[in-house]
Amino acid sequence: MNMLWEGSVPFASYVVSPVTALFGPIAAYNVVLTLGLAFDGWCAFLWLRRHMNSARAAIVGALIFEFGPYVGSRAIGHLNLTLVFAVPLLLIVLEETLIAQRWTVKRAGISAGLLAAVQLFCSEEILAIFALGALILAAVLACQRRSLVTRERLGYALKVGGTAMAVFLVIAAYPLYFQFFGAEHVKGVINPPYQYQDDFLSLIIPNWQEWFQPAVFAKTQQSVIIGIASTEADAFVGFIGLGIIGFMAWRGRRDLLMRTAVVVGAIAFVLMLGPHLEVNGHTFHSIHLPGALVGKLPVFGNILPGRFGVIKDLCMALVVALFVDRYVLMQSRWRWLTGAAAVAFLLTITPLPLMTAREDTPQYFLSGGNVEKLAVGTPVLVVPFHEGSSMLWQAQSNFRISLDEGLAIAATPTGTGRFFTPGPILDAYSPIETDGIAPPRTPATRDGVMSQIHQDHTKLIIVGPMPHQNMAIDFTTWLLGAPPTKDHGVYVWRLPNQPG
Repeated sequence: MNMLWEGSVPFASYVVSPVTALFGPIAAYNVVLTLGLAFDGWCAFLWLRRHMNSARAAIVGALIFEFGPYVGSRAIGHLNLTLVFAVPLLLIVLEETLIAQRWTVKRAGISAGLLAAVQLFCSEEILAIFALGALILAAVLACQRRSLVTRERLGYALKVGGTAMAVFLVIAAYPLYFQFFGAEHVKGVINPPYQYQDDFLSLIIPNWQEWFQPAVFAKTQQSVIIGIASTEADAFVGFIGLGIIGFMAWRGRRDLLMRTAVVVGAIAFVLMLGPHLEVNGHTFHSIHLPGALVGKLPVFGNILPGRFGVIKDLCMALVVALFVDRYVLMQSRWRWLTGAAAVAFLLTITPLPLMTAREDTPQYFLSGGNVEKLAVGTPVLVVPFHEGSSMLWQAQSNFRISLDEGLAIAATPTGTGRFFTPGPILDAYSPIETDGIAPPRTPATRDGVMSQIHQDHTKLIIVGPMPHQNMAIDFTTWLLGAPPTKDHGVYVWRLPNQPG
C-alpha cells in the first residue's frame, strides 16, 4: 500500500520515535494524542490572544476549540485529524499576509511554508481544508473592504505565497509525487461525500461525545447522528451558542473581525452539510449545496464534509471569546447575564471524558514471543483485521511480519482506492468478524481463499482474540484441513509448502 494515502502521521511519529522505541506504539499513541490536544489549545490561544483585550477570554476560546465538537469527536479514533495545531498558526500568518502586512515577505513566506509542511505530515486532508478556507477568507475580506485589494497589497501577498510554496515544495515535492504517481497510488474518490455529511439538525442536536444530553433530543439524535460514523458528527453549536453568535453578529455588524468570523463560520457549516441537504435523517436530493462543487474538485473531492468543522469551530471559538472579552469581562450592568450565557454555552459543549480501552496484545507478538522466530517480512494472514487489531499487533512485533489484510486503503486493480483488499479472504473472514456469519463451506470458497493465499505467498494464518473466535478457528481448520497450534494466546496454522 501507499502509506501517504493512509491516516499516518509522519511528523508526530518522528517526534515521538524515542517513546516508540522505548515503550512501544501504544504509549507513543497516548503521548501524541495527549500532547496533540494540548498543542491544539495552546496554538489556538496564540491566535486568539492577538484579538483579545484579556488573556482569559483567549483561554476560553482556546478551550472551546481544544475540546469542542470537532477536536473532541476526532480524538476518538482519528489521531491524524486531531493534530490541527498548525491551523491556528497558519491563520496568524494568513492574517499578516492579507490584512496587517507587518512581517517581511521572507518571514511570512518561510513560516507559512514550514507550517504547511508540518500540517501535511499530520493530516493532508486538514491542509486541503485550510487551503480552501484561506480562499474563502480572502474572498470574504475582499467583499467587505475593497481597500484590502490594491496592487501593492496583492503584490505583497503573491510574494509571500510564492515564497511559502517554494519552501513547502522543497520539503513536500517528493512525498507528493510518490503519493500521486508512485507505487500503489490511488485514483479518484475513496469515500463519497454524502457518506459522512452532517445533518442540518446536528447544529442543535449534540453528538454522543457531548456531556449535555437532553432527553428530549434522544429520539431525534438516533436519526441525526451518523450511526457508526458518529465521530463525523461535529456540527453542534446549540441554541445558546446560536444565541451568542446571533447577538455578536448584530452588535458587531460594523466590525470587520466579527463579520468575517460569522460569515466564514456559516460557510464552513454549509460545507459540512455535504452535497445535498439532510434533515432528521432524510436527504433532499433536489437541494444541491456548495459541498457538491467541492466533491467534484480533483483531489479535494476526497475531503469528507464533516471535517470542515475545524474551520467552523475556530470561528465559533473566536466569536465566543470576543463575547467573553467584550461583554463578560468588561464592567457593565449586563455582566452577570452575559456571564451566565457564556457558562451555559461552555457546559453544553463540554465533552465527555475521552473513551479509553485496554489493548491486550497476545504474547505471541510481544518481545519474547514466537513471532521473533519468523524471518523479517514473513507474509501472514492475521485475523481479526476489520478494526485494526492485526495492524496493532504487527506494530507491537516491531513489524516482524507483513500482513495479507488490514484496515488500510488499498489500490484496486483499476487504481481506485478502498478499505481492505477486495478478494476471497475479505469475503470469507470479514462477515465472521463483523456479524458472526460463517462463509459457505463449498469448494468454490476454499479454492478462492487458497488461491489468494498462494498468490500472497502466505506462510502462516493466525487467529487471535476476537468476536466469534471459535467460528474463525472452525472455518480456518476446515479451509486448511488441519487443526491449529495454540501459541501464546493465538491459534497458528503453518503453510510450509508456500513458494517464496
